[in-house]
Amino acid sequence: MAEATETTDEGAVEAEEGGKKKGGKLFLIMMLPLVLLPMTGGGYLAYSQYAQIAAATDAFSRGADGDGEDGEETVEYGQFVEIENLVINPADANSRYLMVNLGIEVADEEGVAEIEARKIVIRDQILRNLSTRKVAELADVDHREDIIKTDLVNLINEVLAETEVQRLHFTAYVLQ
Repeated sequence: MAEATETTDEGAVEAEEGGKKKGGKLFLIMMLPLVLLPMTGGGYLAYSQYAQIAAATDAFSRGADGDGEDGEETVEYGQFVEIENLVINPADANSRYLMVNLGIEVADEEGVAEIEARKIVIRDQILRNLSTRKVAELADVDHREDIIKTDLVNLINEVLAETEVQRLHFTAYVLQ
């Protein structure tokens, strides 16, 4: 029979009878440092820099950059009351609607109790105010953040006797 030769992936030629690889060891010797050196270097860097990486990750998760020298103040949040599922038909829309959930922030538990006691009146005032607005006003993000929030805070503060709203947050705002 004729002697057949096969070419393997490494380019080594194998003889059917002998089964020896030519160049296989050389390929292995050349590839071993190319694989091991980057792995070793990466492991060393991760090990030696772990403390700094852990500190940076911890600072990032807390929302600070670690040095505290940039002058940013930490925001103190008060107590929240959520008003959910306000569905409004805008003034100029035939088949469009706005669905809103609001978070009202007050300083203390007394404020929460006052809002809970007057929640129906607050819902009514919010619905009346938002239903007078046009779709273009409600869709404009800048208008929503500046004017609409300010108007709603003023409306709610008019209803409340003892408490003042610190901030108003839209927890859901869907305009369709």
